[in-house]
Amino acid sequence: MVKNDTLFIDGGIQSFNVPGSADQYRTNSTLGHNPYLLKVDLRDSWDWRLNISYNALDPNKDPDTGARVRNTMIAGSVLHGRYDDPCIYAYGGRSPGSRESFPDNDTNGSTEPSEKSKVWSFGIATNKTQSWKTVNSSDIPTPNYGAVAEAPDQGLAFYLNGRIDDHPSTLETKDSTLLDGMVIVDLAQHTSSYVSVNGMAAYKPRIAGSLQYVPNLGHNGILIAFGGQVFDEKQSAPI
Repeated sequence: MVKNDTLFIDGGIQSFNVPGSADQYRTNSTLGHNPYLLKVDLRDSWDWRLNISYNALDPNKDPDTGARVRNTMIAGSVLHGRYDDPCIYAYGGRSPGSRESFPDNDTNGSTEPSEKSKVWSFGIATNKTQSWKTVNSSDIPTPNYGAVAEAPDQGLAFYLNGRIDDHPSTLETKDSTLLDGMVIVDLAQHTSSYVSVNGMAAYKPRIAGSLQYVPNLGHNGILIAFGGQVFDEKQSAPI
C-alpha cells in the first residue's frame, strides 16, 4: 500500500538470499515469511538489481494493552485510511506455516487459530513510537483471502467474503469456512459492521477475488467485484 510517497509492505511470503550462509534453509531462494513492516521510499531512485533499500520495522506491542498485531501476516490487507489520516491500518490475514527467512528474526512459523478480528493502526508521521495499536475489535472472526477495496475519501474499507480457518497452508478449503457477506470498516470512527451481499447475481461466497471502489457514481460511489474462486459444496457461515 502506498501513502505519502512511501510503499508499506506488512508480512507476506517471500524469497530471501543470505550469501555465504551455512544454514541450508537460508541460502538462495529460501521461501519464508516476513515478520516486519517494510517501508520503501518512492521519492528516491533505485534499481532493484543494484541498490533497492527499505526500512524493516519490528513494531512493538501496543503500549496500552500489550497486544501485538498478527505476526507475519499473509492474505490480509494494509489499509490507507483517510487522506489526512497520519496512520495506516491492518485488517484480516493469518499466520503462515512456513519457515522464517529473515536471518535476525527469532520468531517461528507456527500457525495460530482465527481470532476475533481487530483493526490495527500504525502511526507513520513519527518514528518515535513504532507500535501497532488496536483501534477496533468485533465478534467477526478474522477473515483472510478476501477481496479488499477502500474509499479513502469516505474513510471506509470493504472486505468481501474470504475464509475463516485455523491453519491452511494453501488456497485449499480443508478445515475452512467461507465468510458469507462483507465487512465494512469505518477507519474514521473506528467501527466495523457486517452486511449481507446476497443481492449479487448467482451469489456464492468466494476467496481471492478482486474488489474496486469507483467514486463519483451514484450517491457515494460504487463497488465492483470481479473474479475469485467458489466452492459448490463448501459450507459458508453468515455472521
